[in-house]
Amino acid sequence: MSECIVNVTVTSFNRCQSTLNCINALKNTDCDGWHLTVVDNNSVDGSVECLKALHAEGVIDSLLLCKRNMGVAVAANLGWAAVPARYYVKLDNDVKVLRADWLTTLLQAAQSAPDIGCVGYYIEDAWPDVPEGAASFAVEYSVGSCILVPQATHEVLGFWNEDYGLYGIEDSDFSSRLKAAGLKNLYMANSERYIRHRHALYRENALLDDEIRKTNGLSAEYRGMFYFHNALYFSGVRPLRVERKFLPRCLPDGTYDFYPDPAYLKAEMRYAAERKDFIQHYIAAEQDSEQTAEG
Repeated sequence: MSECIVNVTVTSFNRCQSTLNCINALKNTDCDGWHLTVVDNNSVDGSVECLKALHAEGVIDSLLLCKRNMGVAVAANLGWAAVPARYYVKLDNDVKVLRADWLTTLLQAAQSAPDIGCVGYYIEDAWPDVPEGAASFAVEYSVGSCILVPQATHEVLGFWNEDYGLYGIEDSDFSSRLKAAGLKNLYMANSERYIRHRHALYRENALLDDEIRKTNGLSAEYRGMFYFHNALYFSGVRPLRVERKFLPRCLPDGTYDFYPDPAYLKAEMRYAAERKDFIQHYIAAEQDSEQTAEG
């Protein structure tokens, strides 16, 4: 394989039609040296068969299949590490690119200054207070639905944080580390011209939906964890470079399973008790606030 300039990693879990729409739109990408990596989180709706067919046709360059659903961050990190490149793009499978130059536009913005840590497209239909005439603008936090990260940023910050459950706030955690490192976090102006985001349900089975909700990184427990980590990053107690919590193991059938990295867990033990106490206080404070509002 020739040198890979951009590794575009799409993570998928069910939502087969959304995934196909995403991949088919990517076919029109006008950019040299980009590589399409797809990581599937053990879909059960026929997605895997469709993805295998696209891989056999050469539409998907690298296809990685997970034995179980470990969540977006773990899957995105698997794809990130699998294909070394100068730039990495995390792309959700319910995002559809609208223009052939969507990727070159991100690259040009990322290369415009050495302190740019990442560049992305916002997924709302519009963004308030965009500077007039600006091609891009700085934000505190960006959503990781369509985001480009230079290798230089990766060397400083490492991977997406895998502490936040299946569908979490790893993008907010990454934004915090960008800020603590003194790097710029950019959105492209007029993003709605380049991508379209259409949120789709992961699956209709109510019991399985409950399973997702219980491990959703947007829960009060994980929000509390985020604020605790935030304090550690900015105080210098926790390194800004985050390694992978779950390491991959390639099974005989070619799929990937994961196991906790003992070194990661050992490092986490330094502040495990304080984190647990902080989270408990945060959840209690949220509950008190909700009861007061209801009263």
